Amino acid sequence: TDMTFVQERQIEFSQPVRQIVLMIIALALVGVGVFFLYGPISAVFNANPYLNGAILGIFIFGILACFWQVLMLRSAVTWLEGFAIDRPGHEFVNPPRLLVSLAALLALHRGGRRAAAFAPLGVGLLRALAALLAIVVTWLSFGTVFTGRTLELFISISMVLLGLQKLQDVERFATMFLNYDLLAQRWVRYGYVYPFVETGAGLLMMAGVLTWLSAPAALIVAGIGAVSVFKAVYIDKRELKCACVGGDSKVPLGIISLTENLMMVGMAVWMLAKL
Repeated sequence: TDMTFVQERQIEFSQPVRQIVLMIIALALVGVGVFFLYGPISAVFNANPYLNGAILGIFIFGILACFWQVLMLRSAVTWLEGFAIDRPGHEFVNPPRLLVSLAALLALHRGGRRAAAFAPLGVGLLRALAALLAIVVTWLSFGTVFTGRTLELFISISMVLLGLQKLQDVERFATMFLNYDLLAQRWVRYGYVYPFVETGAGLLMMAGVLTWLSAPAALIVAGIGAVSVFKAVYIDKRELKCACVGGDSKVPLGIISLTENLMMVGMAVWMLAKL
């Protein structure tokens, strides 16, 4: 029994070897593509070497930063493994920098509570991915890394990614959503409708079509969501889990979910103003 417990803990905190290998393979494929397309790429680069050089520098810096963060995860995983299996002498090992602020909390809340400390990181990664996709699309479409359209794409892509997280298990999302959403508490089916509205509105906003439909829909659901979160957290002082990334989320209800709703409200108002 003890051995099974240890094995389950080790599986839960596996080293990011596969991710590192996939990152290296992706870089190799990019390198091969650059090799065969060097001529056209060189012509585009030389058309505006200063701007493109800055973009290339940021791209390289981003790659190095990603590798550095993944390598930092290795030491963090090792520390977590020692904590989970109560490895002899682990109490004398200083936690890695990534976990310094969480070490005391992890010592008090073992098991399932441990994952809650890292949950906001997943939301941040989704938004970082949305930002990168928005920049890439803007660059390919307009030849620059930032325009007003970039912000629109960032918010709409974020809506789609977060909506897809909810759609993975609509039943569990609706159950968690019912804990704090004011409309869902009066009309239970709204919890099942919300993920589809968020994802659909995000897709329409990305495409820039049917704004007369997507913008009001986003404004209504996000407005209700913002009021619901504010009431539950800042007025009622309730400590709940946010359903913003699905029904199995460990993200605490608060600023993250409120920001998600306010971003949608701002996007909807902006799109309506452009009509």
